[in-house]
Amino acid sequence: MADDDSGRPRPAMPPDGEDWRPDYAPPPGGGYSSGSIPSPHRRIPDLFNDTFNLVGRRWRDLVIIAIVLAAVTVLSLVPFTLGGNILSSELVDTDEFEALTVDSTEADDISDESDDAFGDWVDSIDSDRLGSGVALIFLGLLASLLAWAPTVAFALVALDDVEGRPTVVSRALLTGLVRVPKLLLLAIIYVVALAAAVFVLAIALVVGYGIHLALGVILTIAFAAAFLGLLLLLVPLVQLHFTIAFVEPGFPSRGRWWTLMRRALPGTWGRSALVLVMSTGVLWVLGLSMFTLPYAYGSFIVNVLFSPIVGALTTIAYVLMYADLTGRGRPSLPE
Repeated sequence: MADDDSGRPRPAMPPDGEDWRPDYAPPPGGGYSSGSIPSPHRRIPDLFNDTFNLVGRRWRDLVIIAIVLAAVTVLSLVPFTLGGNILSSELVDTDEFEALTVDSTEADDISDESDDAFGDWVDSIDSDRLGSGVALIFLGLLASLLAWAPTVAFALVALDDVEGRPTVVSRALLTGLVRVPKLLLLAIIYVVALAAAVFVLAIALVVGYGIHLALGVILTIAFAAAFLGLLLLLVPLVQLHFTIAFVEPGFPSRGRWWTLMRRALPGTWGRSALVLVMSTGVLWVLGLSMFTLPYAYGSFIVNVLFSPIVGALTTIAYVLMYADLTGRGRPSLPE
């Protein structure tokens, strides 16, 4: 039985060639916090305990990756913020834009005044500066896609620890960079599916309101409840779909994703939702704590200093859930 970096013994494996036995388990105190094999998920306290233990063992690799993620965040925030400021100064923070707001109680001819104000506003826009702002925002969005590379590296470090391998950080980051197009494609598929669902619901609502107002109201309430419920159900599971894409080569098919999810769907959803709520809540509280600072400074501090830490912990927790579902790095009971 080999020891890990903390001196704690890893789970013992059956002899080579021996079939898995239903009564097989690692010796007491082996491998995981509970001292026994979860089936398939470890207990929630063990999930968090093992996450922090993994950070303690691999903190050097994780710190390097977190610095890279912070640098990528800066590369995306700076042009995005500059571009947003340019667009704001050209489109919104002008006297001509304020003139677009017409007080109907004082205007004798709202239509004529609105047309004149709109024309003045359009004439006041500097097309060159506007183009520069749009280009900077687009550059920031492209740079933000690179944040997937260190996120994948976080996941690979966690998987290496689970399976008892050393990690070459540069190789993990390069692997993450190579997998960015795959992750972008997966994100586009989900966005298109969401947009298609919204479009279908909108068409149904238009038809419903065309038939009768009461029917339209009923359909609106029903569709809103169903849509929100579906999002609540799917978002935690979609995060695990991305985790599969982080750690496995090739595109993660829906069949592969569902094969893992259905093994313990309620437990998987509950753990994933809990991790998402906790990570989002921590960032939200940190954001609120910056209320005394200007928004740009507070956002910069939260996104550059704290988000990489929260992102690392969240990614590691998801990789441990993935390891539980796949049996990676430890013996598993037969299904």
